[in-house]
Amino acid sequence: MVRFGLFATALCLCVFAWPSISDAQINPFRSSRSGLRGDDFTLMNSAASQLYQQDTVADGAASHWSNSKTGDSGTVTVLHSFERTGMACRRVRYVIRLRGVTGQRDYTLNWCKTPSGEWKIA
Repeated sequence: MVRFGLFATALCLCVFAWPSISDAQINPFRSSRSGLRGDDFTLMNSAASQLYQQDTVADGAASHWSNSKTGDSGTVTVLHSFERTGMACRRVRYVIRLRGVTGQRDYTLNWCKTPSGEWKIA
């Protein structure tokens, strides 16, 4: 009976925690690990989407963003354009520099345009 209770508890934790665990693995910017604050995410996302949503964008095209309120900044670079299962995709590198933190944080994500026209992390 104790084993069944432990199993049921573990199963419930997996079922209810799974979406938040997978979201953190898919989009690192939604976790506190990225260090983004305030409008940082909005500024970074705007810089990135202006690049990867273009019909044609050159590999190496980059955009810089900075937030005067937080002192954080970064660069977004299209590393490679490719096709996956009929969808236009971009491999995008994010470099984040946080005020008061030595070094930078690097993330690389693939964005693909779905058949409905929406860009999503792949």
